[in-house]
Amino acid sequence: MKLLLPSLIAGDQAPAMPFYLLAGFAVELAFKAVILRSGRDESVLRKAGHRLDDCYKLAQESGFQPTDRESTDRLVAGLSQSHRELSFRYVPDVEVITVINPVRVSTVLAALLNDIEHKVDVWQDNDTDGI
Repeated sequence: MKLLLPSLIAGDQAPAMPFYLLAGFAVELAFKAVILRSGRDESVLRKAGHRLDDCYKLAQESGFQPTDRESTDRLVAGLSQSHRELSFRYVPDVEVITVINPVRVSTVLAALLNDIEHKVDVWQDNDTDGI
């Protein structure tokens, strides 16, 4: 699927840009939660930056294995370049960006987040306010 940039279109695809930006950050931060929960230092996160492929690799090295590895691999591969370059935040000087179907992104992202929540105790902390 190709997403035309908002200045070149009149309608339906422009609202998708924030979706892809936030989906990329959701994947990045989910992997970083796994990495931190494994006991690694925050400096590892800073070194990984916004590179989803690096965050994914570090999460796997920290013990996380997605239930649907093939779909997760495709999600990470499909979002990596545009997320690393923040293409949906700072619109690049190109006419078209190739993206994954948004329904597919949301389906795989929901499964990934559910996987992480059930396989990694990301909520455990010393917080006592019951949240």
